[in-house]
Amino acid sequence: MDPFTSKEIAGLRVLLVDDEIFIREMGSDVLSLLGCVTTVASDGREAWNKFRANPSEFDIIITDYNMPEMTGIDLAANVMNLKPTLPIIISTGFASGFTEKQAEDLGISCILPKPYMIQELKDAIVEAMSQLKFS
Repeated sequence: MDPFTSKEIAGLRVLLVDDEIFIREMGSDVLSLLGCVTTVASDGREAWNKFRANPSEFDIIITDYNMPEMTGIDLAANVMNLKPTLPIIISTGFASGFTEKQAEDLGISCILPKPYMIQELKDAIVEAMSQLKFS
């Protein structure tokens, strides 16, 4: 077993959304190292289309905050209308002013600042999954 693989998140189906190709490729590679099955999207609209086509295909979404076409917040709002219990992590690389309180009010599991280390990504996923509510 790979030393990065986590039994806690192995097999999770992740929708990774970022408009920067490097972040998508590296993120996908890291998530694979962690044992996740990753689908990538280049912006919120593409992610929304993939999610809407089959909402049960994803266990968690990790999305960039600031993207063209549809922001991570807009994507999260759309997703929560269809599947309100789905954990969503917002990742942001700048001081957006988006706070933990705002994230909580919107039903977002956590904010993951960029750049992040592998352990920080794994911890954010574990935290988000531990908040999973069944309704």
